[in-house]
Amino acid sequence: MSDRTRYLALDSHKETIAVAVADDAAPEDLGMIPNDPTAVRKLVARVGGPGTRLVSAYEAGPTGYALHYRATVRSAEERVRRLEASLRTAIESSPQAQLVATLQSLRGVAFLTAATIAAEAGDLSRFATAGQFMAYAGLVPSEYSSGASRHRGHITKTGNELLRHVLGEAAHHAWRPPQVSRTLKNRQENLPQSVVDLSWKTQQRLHLRYRHLSGRLGRPKALTAVARELAGFVWALSRLVEDGSSSFTEAVR
Repeated sequence: MSDRTRYLALDSHKETIAVAVADDAAPEDLGMIPNDPTAVRKLVARVGGPGTRLVSAYEAGPTGYALHYRATVRSAEERVRRLEASLRTAIESSPQAQLVATLQSLRGVAFLTAATIAAEAGDLSRFATAGQFMAYAGLVPSEYSSGASRHRGHITKTGNELLRHVLGEAAHHAWRPPQVSRTLKNRQENLPQSVVDLSWKTQQRLHLRYRHLSGRLGRPKALTAVARELAGFVWALSRLVEDGSSSFTEAVR
């Protein structure tokens, strides 16, 4: 908790900013500072600091708005960092910790995507087949039957929308040739070789699938097909986690 709140008033002009600050005492005029980011950072460090919650007010003009925008973006980024740190802490003590670590072996599936899949899908062992998991994500084609004829249409989109979204976003990485970047290699560190091998197989398969379908059906349909197959590999990795030995459990902690 902050010890106190200070109010910072900034009247921005093209070259300068008039500054005043107030807390429990009467407002204090701090004079003028140059209108540039370095000067503003120094001001914030001087009037804020540990134990102080700084609340800023800006004029409505365009120069003031730019400062307000930067401050808003910075504040939002800090909130995201705090939320992600809290989520990581929660995952570490969760029964899904092994699954989240394992899913990050896949290209395009970093922590937030892996955590979303685990949270939205729950216990993947409840899906007896990869096809059931694909259907849960709403990534299987719809079918229309007429007599002995069957016709396939667009994907059903009747499953979990958020799960389908993150799988679709991860599928975009398939257009690049298979490669293990330094970041991905770090995520795979200490994971069982069976997981690393399946991750590489996934890259090869999805890239080949994308290249084959994008030229024939177009990019959107190719990405949908890749997302569907990615769901199958996610399910396969979950089986490795479920069937793994105690050494696997230790590796992904």
